[in-house]
Amino acid sequence: MFKWILGLLAIPLILGLVFLLLMGNPQSEFEPERLRQFRLTMTGEYLGYVGHGLWHPHLLVSGANNAEHTLPLPGDKLILNPKMQMTRAITIDAPAKDIWPWLLQMGYGRGGWYAWSPLGKDREYGEKITSADKILPEYQQLNIGHILLEGPDSDKRKGIWIVKMLYQDRALVLYSAREIYSGKEIDPKGPKPTVEYIVRSRAFLLEPIDARKTRLVLRTRIDTGPAPSFRLNNFILRLGDTARERSILDGIKERVELANKAPTIFTPGPDHE
Repeated sequence: MFKWILGLLAIPLILGLVFLLLMGNPQSEFEPERLRQFRLTMTGEYLGYVGHGLWHPHLLVSGANNAEHTLPLPGDKLILNPKMQMTRAITIDAPAKDIWPWLLQMGYGRGGWYAWSPLGKDREYGEKITSADKILPEYQQLNIGHILLEGPDSDKRKGIWIVKMLYQDRALVLYSAREIYSGKEIDPKGPKPTVEYIVRSRAFLLEPIDARKTRLVLRTRIDTGPAPSFRLNNFILRLGDTARERSILDGIKERVELANKAPTIFTPGPDHE
């Protein structure tokens, strides 16, 4: 009897795992439209990132050391009492000045977010959502108050990040406050919505190691409501956010190091003359 009970309990767990793996590996040309629409919600998006993390387990690890987890960062005061604080980091073989232009051009419709996307393709244009693989001069101007779009369904009232702090070659801080299910922006200083909402700050810090290496630290601070938040949602949010932010860090590292790689000069030897 006990084995039968365990078997019955295992069925939803297995189905859930299969669902997460499907969410983490979108096949946009073949998947049902309902699943496609679910991906456009914040819950679907973060489930997609969790699934992608299962395909790539290193994305579920922060990469930050103990000192970086407790390091005070610009933007920490934007959310004074967060329900979650998560810090991730990566080492990039490049000086901070070579990484900074890639941060300046972030945002959908600009240089992109350099991360894997659970949306797979842009619904409007039918093209795979990609990020720039070179520095774009037209997107090197960024100011406090500038709005960066999250994705293809974003506009100035839905799914945005606002530039809150900007320190040349050092730090960039973004801020977002929106309803969880609709993605509509809310006024964090106004009355709290009766529906579930999420307020986030995202701080990118460039910490030089030496003349040729830099630690890129990325901290997310999150407040949600109405309290108490559903703990399972928080668990999914924490895992999905880690996979997403680590994916961003990996994407930046890959592009910066590839762009900085000196071209190989072939010198013919005696057998090639």
